Amino acid sequence: MISSNSDPFQGQELKFPVDWTYRIIVSSEEKESALAEIKEILAKHAIESPVEEGRGSSKGRFSSLRVKVHFEDKVSMELLSTELSQVKHVKFLL
Repeated sequence: MISSNSDPFQGQELKFPVDWTYRIIVSSEEKESALAEIKEILAKHAIESPVEEGRGSSKGRFSSLRVKVHFEDKVSMELLSTELSQVKHVKFLL
C-alpha cells in the first residue's frame, strides 16, 4: 500500500524548477525486482541520476532507495511520482 498524504508539503508551495530527492521504500525480498522497474521508469523519462541504496529497516523487511531528480514543472513531477508509486514492490514513496 502506498502512503498518501493529502498535503505532503504542509501548505507550502514548491517553486519550479526544483531539485527533488525521492526516498523509495521497497520490500527487501523484492528489492532487485523493484530496482530494475524503477530504473526502467527513470530511463523512460530520460533521468540519468543513479539510484542509491539507503538504510534498511531495523528488522530487515524494508529497504530504502534514493534518487535525485530535477523537475522543470509540477506536471512532470506528478507523472513520475505516479509511475514510481505503481511499482509492485514499492511500499512508500516520499
